[in-house]
Amino acid sequence: MKIVTRAELKAMPIGTLYTEFHEDGKKGWPFGPDSLFIGDCGYIDDFYMIGIGTPDAESTEVLFDRQGEMEQQGAAYPVDLATDREGMYQDHCRYLVWEPEDIRDIVARTAWFAAQQGEWNATRRYRIRKPDGTTRADLDASEQDARESAQPGEVVERMYERHETEWRPV
Repeated sequence: MKIVTRAELKAMPIGTLYTEFHEDGKKGWPFGPDSLFIGDCGYIDDFYMIGIGTPDAESTEVLFDRQGEMEQQGAAYPVDLATDREGMYQDHCRYLVWEPEDIRDIVARTAWFAAQQGEWNATRRYRIRKPDGTTRADLDASEQDARESAQPGEVVERMYERHETEWRPV
């Protein structure tokens, strides 16, 4: 995750997840993404986005009715994925964005839980392989630490991930 300016957000790839960031905790730290960046409008200082925080509705009246039904009766409606314009026109706005690695990790964890695999407590184990094919070391570390430990010409291989107390081959 990182905080970016309006200009930086407008230069990001389509589908970037973000939320508006208010400095100095004026509204507290954001709890999660609420919009998808779609692209620069081009003809005006604005951009296209999809707000993912409301139910799909064909009118404002229906939207308010559905929000009330969801709150009071536990009703469920699909998310509204219509493209809209952001419409703030304020160059000083900043945004908290979720980077592709963040999204990948969130999706992986969600899939893990959806498969009812239990608590996620992944630790990776890496092997450093010499150019002649023999191994020099096995490490319980981050990939960056393993890569820093490798000598020129050596290859870092991810061997296992630990989930709770079980090691699983990758």
